[in-house]
Amino acid sequence: MELKYDNIHEYTIKCSNTTQITLDDDYNVPDSKADIDSIIKDFGLVVTDGVRVNQDKAQVEGNLKYAVLYIGKGQEGGRLIPVRLDGSLHFVENVNLSCDAADTDVTCKAYIEDLTIKPVNSRKISVKAIVSITVTCEEIKNAKVAAQISEDEGCKPQLLFKDYEYAQMDVNMRDNLRIKESMSLPNGKTDILSLIHISEPTRQEAIS
Repeated sequence: MELKYDNIHEYTIKCSNTTQITLDDDYNVPDSKADIDSIIKDFGLVVTDGVRVNQDKAQVEGNLKYAVLYIGKGQEGGRLIPVRLDGSLHFVENVNLSCDAADTDVTCKAYIEDLTIKPVNSRKISVKAIVSITVTCEEIKNAKVAAQISEDEGCKPQLLFKDYEYAQMDVNMRDNLRIKESMSLPNGKTDILSLIHISEPTRQEAIS
């Protein structure tokens, strides 16, 4: 009597590491924007552009995109107007790994731990952020699972079978999903001059 085995392919984590980086920069208000009176709301999102692996190191490149909604001083009569100001901070960070990741499937997740945007003066803002970057390396391993028992002379084992649903990977690739939607303004609303605020996503939506 002999057991017969089938191979099951599964992804296992070979190594993973998380690091934090600090981004700090000043940003001048363009001449076309009004002077800053007070900041109402700020928003930030980390976008990773690519990950390059070299043995035990991963180089992560990306941008911290931010936007500010502030009250600006108008040119006439000192009236207050809402103004949206946006920009980005570019970064390239090396993440140390505890394994040789040359032949592994590498994924990267980045999100903002803390974001502080303050006015330096009426024409300049200070942007400070702490960003967490997690790099995970996965590899495919084969696991042997007993599937059948061979019958010998004089020995006929009783077998009990049960069907299980399983998932089979057909394609392993990366692609960009672009979402586009248009919306018309209701009648009675004035024409759009500029967008001043975009709702902030949740932390789960910000992880890429």
